[in-house]
Formats: sequence, structure tokens, C-alpha cells
Amino acid sequence: MTDSANNVTVGVIGLGLMGSALADVLMTQGFDLRVWNRSRDKCERFAAAGVPVGDSAATVANECEVLVVCLTDHAASMDVLQSGEVAKGLEGKTLVLLTTMTAEDSLVTAAWAAENGIHYLDGAILAYPREVRDMACMIVYSGPRAVFEACKPVLDALGGMPRIVGDEAGIAIRFASAIYTVYYAHAVGMIQGAAMCTAAGAPLEVFIEQTTANWDWSEDDAYLLERVAKRDYTVQEAALEIHAAGFGTTPSLCDQLGVSSELPRVIAGLLNEALRRGHAGDELPALFEVLRKPNE
Repeated sequence: MTDSANNVTVGVIGLGLMGSALADVLMTQGFDLRVWNRSRDKCERFAAAGVPVGDSAATVANECEVLVVCLTDHAASMDVLQSGEVAKGLEGKTLVLLTTMTAEDSLVTAAWAAENGIHYLDGAILAYPREVRDMACMIVYSGPRAVFEACKPVLDALGGMPRIVGDEAGIAIRFASAIYTVYYAHAVGMIQGAAMCTAAGAPLEVFIEQTTANWDWSEDDAYLLERVAKRDYTVQEAALEIHAAGFGTTPSLCDQLGVSSELPRVIAGLLNEALRRGHAGDELPALFEVLRKPNE
């Protein structure tokens, strides 16, 4: 990182598990850092390391060029940002909001920032705090590309993999929700399978080996998404009707085993809806036509 990048003064407001990780990597990489947290005790280790701790959020806003906010939620963030002299201190500067919020919340903040002459980016952190500290974290942002590029040295420091996914506020939040859907669908599916194996008396260690060591998910995932991107559902491996028949007995099996059949019934329902819409002879990626927004 260049000396000029290191000379950027960055403020971090919110030193919880994630906020403190963000502050740690900025401190480690030599940025001129300022911090503030509503509970003073969370500032102590930063103060011990020589990082100036603001007397208030307004103090940090006045002293920084880029302000990163990572509080509990949008309401807490706006409570801090709209209080006292914070908005005045941020005029002409950049606010990076990395708080859990909705896309609509971000639009509200973007409008507030514009009214107060503040450059604004929203973002979503697609990782755990340890991955931020390991510089193995992607954070997605939305907002004006010029703002993103202007403070990119700071964003590069926050986990190592910044990506801008939209020029309008709120797009990053929606993008992150799509990523979370993939994560939780996969995680819940794994846990569902483990519950089924345990109930059936099948060896859990073999299930773990098969799903974590012997299956290259990335290859299958890439195949599915490439076909979706092309809207090409021509059968090359197995028709959707084969998938539906193969999976169709799973909900009743779960009922027999005494484990939840809720997730399998959702999947079976989607497969059956695809059949109803005439996709029996298409490949599995044709489910996109069931799930997508009409007329896209």
C-alpha cells in the first residue's frame, strides 16, 4: 500500500465483533485511525495500541476523511449519524455504512447523505470477523463508482476483496441476500441430510466424507449457473422429470424417519411446479423459470 493511502484518516464507529475486526485490519495496515463506540470499554485495547479514541461520534466524524460505521442495525446507525454535529463533520467526506439493514434503509441513508453533502456507499460483509482479519473477506458495495474508486485503498484494507455491484444505493444489500440464500440453503441442506442419516441409522462419518471430501460442488455449481446465464436448459445429464421422480419420495421418507420434512417438501414442490409449467424435458437449471421474476 502506498504512503498516500496510509495517510488517509479513517474513522470506525462501532467496535462489536465485526467492527473491531474492521478496525484491527486498518490499524495493522498503518492507516491513521480514529475509533468510537457507545460502550467505552470496547475502545480500551485500541487506546492501549495508540489509536485515538473520540470523545463522541462527532469528534471522529470531524477528524476522518472516510467514516466506516458498523453498528447493530440501521436504527442505531441513524441515531448516531443524525445526532449532534456528526452530519456537519462529514460534509464533503465519505460515509461507508456496513450495518445490517434493508435496501430500503440504505435508500433512506443515501437520501440523508445527499442532503448533507456526504459521499455515501453501502456495503455488506460476506464473511465472519476472522476472515476480515485474515484478509480473506469479500465486502460488496453499492453507490457511485467514483466514490468507490476514490476510497478504494481503504476498502481494499477491509478484508482484501472489495467489489462494487451497483451504482445505486441498496443493490449491495440485495446482492448479499442472494449470497446468503445460497449459503443457508446449502448449510440447512447439509444439516437436513445429517439428521436423515442419523435417524436412518446410516454412518454419519461416511455422509460427512461424501459431502465434504468426495464431491466437487464447485464444478456442479458452475455448470448450473452457466446454463442459467445462457437460458440453455437442453438436457445433457438428466431431465427435470428424472430429478422430480428421484427426489419425490424424500418428504415421505423424512416423515417415516421422524425428522422434519419441511425443506424436502419445498424442494419437491418447486420441482413439481416446473413439471406443471412444461419443463419435464428440460434440465434442472430450468427451475430458474419457476423462481425468477416474471417478464425478465
